[in-house]
Amino acid sequence: MTAKKASSARAAASKDPPGERQDGLHPLCEEAAEYLGKLREVKLGEVADGTLDLVKRYPGASLSVAALLGFFLGRLFRR
Repeated sequence: MTAKKASSARAAASKDPPGERQDGLHPLCEEAAEYLGKLREVKLGEVADGTLDLVKRYPGASLSVAALLGFFLGRLFRR
């Protein structure tokens, strides 16, 4: 679905008259489409391994993020 948005933005950029907005939008759309293509190739196990590596490397920051995430999820699902 996001690839459709990127392609529609690319199409909209090509319809614009030459100017400053088109010059900046087209490379951005190309970059976003490339990133989404790479993101779809990543397996769930690779994401889990990367997360575990970050937790091992930065335990204090990981604990802080987990506490904040738990707090906000608790507030969200309180009722």
